[in-house]
Amino acid sequence: MALDKGQGRKEPGKPVQFMKNLAFAFAAQGISLLLSVFMSLVVPKILGVAAYGYWQLFLFYTSYVGFCHLGLNDGIYLRNGGRRFGELDAPLLGTQLRLSAAGQFVLGAAISLAAWFFVEDSQRRLALVLAAAYMVVYNAVGFLGYAFQSTNHTRWCSVSVMADKVFFLACVLLLAFFRPSHFAIFALLYVCGKLVALVYCCLRGRKIVFAPGVRLRTALEEMKANIAAGLPLMFANIASTLILGLGRFTVDRRWGIEAFGKFSFSLSLTNFFLLFISQVSMVLFPALRRAGPDSLKKYYRMLRSGLGILLPAVLLAYIPMKYLLGLWLPQYRESLRYLALLLPLCTFDGKTQLLCTTYLKVLRKERLLLRINLLACGVSAVLSVMGAFLWNNIYAVVLSMVAAVAFRSFLAEYFLYWIMKIPFLKNILAEFFLAAAFMALSWFLDSWLALAGYLILYLVYLLLFRRQAGELAAFAKQLLKGKKAPAQNHLQ
Repeated sequence: MALDKGQGRKEPGKPVQFMKNLAFAFAAQGISLLLSVFMSLVVPKILGVAAYGYWQLFLFYTSYVGFCHLGLNDGIYLRNGGRRFGELDAPLLGTQLRLSAAGQFVLGAAISLAAWFFVEDSQRRLALVLAAAYMVVYNAVGFLGYAFQSTNHTRWCSVSVMADKVFFLACVLLLAFFRPSHFAIFALLYVCGKLVALVYCCLRGRKIVFAPGVRLRTALEEMKANIAAGLPLMFANIASTLILGLGRFTVDRRWGIEAFGKFSFSLSLTNFFLLFISQVSMVLFPALRRAGPDSLKKYYRMLRSGLGILLPAVLLAYIPMKYLLGLWLPQYRESLRYLALLLPLCTFDGKTQLLCTTYLKVLRKERLLLRINLLACGVSAVLSVMGAFLWNNIYAVVLSMVAAVAFRSFLAEYFLYWIMKIPFLKNILAEFFLAAAFMALSWFLDSWLALAGYLILYLVYLLLFRRQAGELAAFAKQLLKGKKAPAQNHLQ
């Protein structure tokens, strides 16, 4: 396989614009991070262990609602990537949006009816109904959001995220004084927050939302083309989510809702950093779609080096985090044991999201991405079932999830090596060693001794890869100053 020489639209671009988009993305995710921290620290204090478990179950259900559009949103994202907003066919997109929203409403009603008649546990039933309502709103926001992202209006997406999260954060702060005991209040406000984001997106995308309709047959044909393009990516995303989701489902089935809640608490702590990564990848995709093949290779090297330096440093936060959270939430001490094994997800999943998945989408290798994720999903399923039902050990399930994510990271980099012709083995083996050493040190040694041991290993790692660190620093300095690199060697 070789890099497509015709890849990308060769338009002039400005690094300054890229940095502005990135700043907005980080601001939005900073608010999201604040909310996540607050929710993780305060909600377990307000709700009991069982009620918190149902709250986590609701969030677990909502993590899959984005797949109910059958790849339509993904297809719009892929087929329009690199265009300008004014180039979009607003009437055609507007008609598709209305058809999609109607379909989501019917599907949501069907899910609610099925839950009402076939789910015996009233709390699970309520979680499903609220997740179905969330699905209708979320996928409408996603439709417009992907149209914005594909045309490099990522700031609009970022502001919609901020509007959603600020509303929800304000409501949670208010609830902290009243201390409700039922998860449904939080879930309902979670849906309302997404409604706020939808209103903002409709105002920004009014050219699409309020555009005159086109013939039904024309709209359906375009939807078919978008779904055909987006379906492989959607299935790839489903498989990606299931790599961790199967482990969570297994814990719920085998050990019950309270164990699920404690396990999900530790997993939510790893998501803080991964949420930042997802925002950066949102900015990168339209920028890289406009870049030439030489630029793609150059930025691949820089991103690979940067992630290799920064992601292992996240693991240094474990011991201070464990100490502080242990004081605040003593009933979740067991969750912090899981975190020692789960935190390396930041290294492997973060790199896969930002580097590998983004590049495979830019290169239109969605089917390859699907195969990679399916293989990793299979590894996760087999190991999780063995850990739960053969060894009856929840820690074995945790390790199976990390192993599956690490396996996916290796596969994705291996295939990108054949496309980009950039060596990767030395880097990834060093990262595997650091992650394994962190887990072993954190598990077997006293906390602060483990921190000192990992810090020494990380400093040795930096010494070995000091050349890459120097190149990364020089590149970042150039980008921040807004200097032009040689032709096509800057982000568009």
